[in-house]
Parts: sequence; structure tokens; C-alpha cells
Amino acid sequence: MLDTNTLLTTAKAAKLLGTHESSVKRWCNDGRLASHATDGGHRRIEFDVLLSFAEQNQIFVPVSIFAADAKHIWAGIEEFQKRGHCQRLLDRVLDWTLQRELPSLVELFRYLGGLPEIPLQTIFDEILRPALYKVGEWWQSGEISISHEHIVSHTFQHGLYALNETRQQLLRRKAGFGGMPDSRAIVGCAEGNLHEIASFCVRSLLEAQGWEVYYLGANVPTVEFLAMQRKSEASLVCISYSAAATSGDAMRDVRVMRDLIGRDANFRLVLGGSTIKPIAQTDNLPFRELRTFNSATDFSAWSIQQ
Repeated sequence: MLDTNTLLTTAKAAKLLGTHESSVKRWCNDGRLASHATDGGHRRIEFDVLLSFAEQNQIFVPVSIFAADAKHIWAGIEEFQKRGHCQRLLDRVLDWTLQRELPSLVELFRYLGGLPEIPLQTIFDEILRPALYKVGEWWQSGEISISHEHIVSHTFQHGLYALNETRQQLLRRKAGFGGMPDSRAIVGCAEGNLHEIASFCVRSLLEAQGWEVYYLGANVPTVEFLAMQRKSEASLVCISYSAAATSGDAMRDVRVMRDLIGRDANFRLVLGGSTIKPIAQTDNLPFRELRTFNSATDFSAWSIQQ
């Protein structure tokens, strides 16, 4: 029985092969590329058949780098385009994580970076975030060791570097893409917070919108955020907190900033983390705006309007 999830139209086959649809139709007519006809008379090409054809004719298909998993990755991308969610891709990431197929994780993020139809915030919220949460559960239950958990976290970090590089290359080729007026931002992790993944996601989102980002990395003292903001005249400061942080930790940093500024601040302050609750913007706080976010999607929707 044919897998309808991996049957391709001639248009999708042409996109995968990097050629014109008329070429695909001609190959089908010539019998060089096997296809099936639907009840309505439309051609459908099996995914594996297309990859074999590409290999025989020395046509590089980017998704083929995933070898036996290529069909699953393609089906996951199709699932997102049809239904708007990434469960298939997440399942594959979790399988690779348990099986220690870590190079595949990096290559997947690199590949997704080159697909503008999948927003970065979707990748972060629907693939990366639940994957990291599951890895944490596996470590707590003893299903994976602490060394395995650390290796996976570093692999995800490398994957994010690859994704960001690929997406930036894609954007640079886009006509008219560039920075926006007053679009400098400071991004980093709060003091004592050593995990950079969330803050790097914020960096990627802002850079994709055309912001110039000064990325400070992990474990940044509060005073250093202010020093860099003054030096760069950034209009936005984003501080990330790990899951171990509390809203009290965030409120302490807000008060430190308030006391150090001693006047009206000319920047917006954003605090992010899964455990950080909203902090009210009161009259005694000097910031142009104070916001807290728990998801990349909400933050992206807000930042693009600034």
C-alpha cells in the first residue's frame, strides 16, 4: 500500500529536485521517473522513488542527507504545512536524542534554517522547547545519564548556531533585508544562569527581524547589561532565566537596574523564562516598557512591532 503522506505532486517533486515542473512531467512521460495516477488523473510520485531517481541522475536533494530518515523529515515538513504543527519532527528529534544520533540533530536544525516557510518561533516552541523538557524528564527518571544530558544540550546549542547561520544567509539573499531604525538590542542570561539556549533563540529571532544584537552569553551580571546598553544606546534589553530561576530572582534584577539607573531609562526591558511570572510596570520603574515572555511566539509577535 502506498504511503499517502509521502506521495508527491509533480510541483513538489520539482521543488525537491530544484528543477521546473515541466521537466518532472517529461521524465514521467518518458518512463524515466515512475509515477502513479490518482482517480482524477493527476500524477503522484513516491518519495523513495524520487530519491532513487535523483541519485541515479546525480541530482542533489538536500533532504537526502538524512538517509533512511529523509522520508520522515519530509513528512514532518508536510505535516507542518498542512496542519500547522511539528509533531513528526519532534518525534524524530526525540528518537535521535535517545539513540545518540547527535550529528543528525545538528543537520536538522541547519536544514530547517533554510526553510522560510517554518518560522523560527515555531521551531523553538514546538520542537526545541518540548525536546529539552523531555530530555530533562529522562535525566530526572534516570533514563539517561547526566553526561548524556550535557552532550545533548551542547548538541542543541550547535544546532542553533547552524540554524541561525543558515537563516541569516537566506535573509541576506532576500532583496531589501536589513536593519531597522533604532533596532539595537542587548541579549544575555541573568547572573548565575549558565544555559544559553533560550537567550540564543531570542538573539536569532531578533536578528531575523533585522535587529543588531549585542549577545552577551551566559552568567551576565546585571550591571553589565546596563553598561552595554549605555555604550550601544540599545533600545531593548533582553534577559533570559533558566528553569531553576524564580520570579523573585527576576524582580531582584529589576530593582537593581532601577536603583542603578536613577532616572528614566531609554530602553525596553524584557525578561524571559518558563518560570518567570509577569511583573507589573509600576510608576517607580524607569523603563520605557517592562515585559515578560514564556514563549518565542509571543516574544516574536511583540518584538516585530517595536
